[in-house]
Amino acid sequence: MPSQNFDNLLSHFKIKKTNGKQIQAFCPAHQDSNASLSITLDGNKALIHCFAGCDIDDVLKSAQITTGDLFLDDNKPTNIYQYRDANGNFVYEKLKYKKADGSKTFGQRQIKDGEIANNLKDVVKIPFNYPQVKEQLSNGGLILYVEGEKDSKTAKVLGFCGTTMGGASDWKPEYANYFRKANLILFPDKDSAGIGITEKMITDLKSVVKSLKVIILPQGKDLTEWVEAGNQDLLTLISNAKPEYSEPQGIASPTMTKITGGYKLEWQGLNLRVVVDHIVGDTDSEIAVFENDIPIYVSGFKLLSISHKTELARALGKIKKIDWDKIINQICTLVLTDIRKGEDVIWLTSEYGKQAPEFLLHPLFIKNSPNIIYADQSSAKSLFMTMLDIVLTLPDYKDKDGNTFYENLGLFSEKHHNVLFLDWENNEYITGWAKQCLLRGLATELEELPVAYLHCGLPLCKMVSHIQNKIQETNADVVIIDSLGAAVGEDLNATEPAFQFFLALRQLPVTPLIIAHTAKDINNKHKSVYGNA
Repeated sequence: MPSQNFDNLLSHFKIKKTNGKQIQAFCPAHQDSNASLSITLDGNKALIHCFAGCDIDDVLKSAQITTGDLFLDDNKPTNIYQYRDANGNFVYEKLKYKKADGSKTFGQRQIKDGEIANNLKDVVKIPFNYPQVKEQLSNGGLILYVEGEKDSKTAKVLGFCGTTMGGASDWKPEYANYFRKANLILFPDKDSAGIGITEKMITDLKSVVKSLKVIILPQGKDLTEWVEAGNQDLLTLISNAKPEYSEPQGIASPTMTKITGGYKLEWQGLNLRVVVDHIVGDTDSEIAVFENDIPIYVSGFKLLSISHKTELARALGKIKKIDWDKIINQICTLVLTDIRKGEDVIWLTSEYGKQAPEFLLHPLFIKNSPNIIYADQSSAKSLFMTMLDIVLTLPDYKDKDGNTFYENLGLFSEKHHNVLFLDWENNEYITGWAKQCLLRGLATELEELPVAYLHCGLPLCKMVSHIQNKIQETNADVVIIDSLGAAVGEDLNATEPAFQFFLALRQLPVTPLIIAHTAKDINNKHKSVYGNA
């Protein structure tokens, strides 16, 4: 049972129900027919809050009691500030204490499992006056960010929505997300801590807010002291302050161009270029942002992920002041629309029968299409591909009879090619040794023929961007892939790995020649170009 002192406390309220330490009462601060006041008793203290959203100061005043009446020991707080979520529900409260020397200390508490807990364990911190903050966000009104709940209440007296996340040391970058699209005014305390945190807050906020101003008050340390000095006209002070940041208006849609493996978007007048490539399906991609042709940001990016859009806008906002939310939405909308539009229908008329396909080496290997060469294990497939590499890259070398190697092999090519050998199976020493042996056999007088070689350790679909760069560096128009199974890198009987492999292959602007093993199932009844099963 509560002590006599608690009985005195409860005598100030009209009680509806008592259940141990939990008491339900009618709130004296509003016309309450639902008994919306909760009183929790615990040891030598009580915690009260109104589910209808009444401020605790109004409840205490209406009940004709003080903050100290809620505490039966000598350690009584001078103020209590209650934090409520966006819907007005009580979450936690902050207690302000004043020491004998005049310094301040703070405590925090919540209700957990029906009892008072003097901590914020498992509690997500929220802005003070959060319901009013949400209301201002929805109607585009001003929000005043101050250092402390007392100044928030002062802002309310002046007719403004005031909020805080606590003192200067309490600010964290993730708190900026509470003020997305806000017209925000910062009022830092006029001390080293307040001024010091302001620059960091500006960095965190400017990528998410609609507008941002910073006001250093001409009198007093904080907003409350400014008012106590006889000042009232806060609106004029706000109107005359220069904006630290304002959201750019009228950003035009970019021009979008298809490039190998993705898209390039450019905004006229912004010196801004964005490349979205390495697209898997219509969600996963890589994004590179350039300003004046200088890369300022490169990252993986999910086109359909809200959290990825938010993080990207925040990261870019730290680099350049611009409406990144709008730009990122333009990127995602344009790219996704084009991807999902797909290719146009082509009517295969008799005209197509009049034009034979182009060959890399006539009559083998169609240009710009995957060509898979498969055979059983130990049938010299890699050696054959190394020989093709030599033949394709060899200059107009003729043997002693005056024949080119194309003619000796019964093949024909209109030109010589630049080949990039992509090797998942061996290493540069084995492939280089084989190349030199074949070179001596094919042309004993030609001692040297450099061949572009790249060892690959990841599946092709995870190396597309890197290989694209190497194709450009070597000016290659043919790649040899040794071998398909290793380049796929996953279960060859599964549909998705094969799909991802050929999707990645289409992003390479070259003719691919691919080595594959035949399958070796137990009965040797099924053979597949997807390699050893």
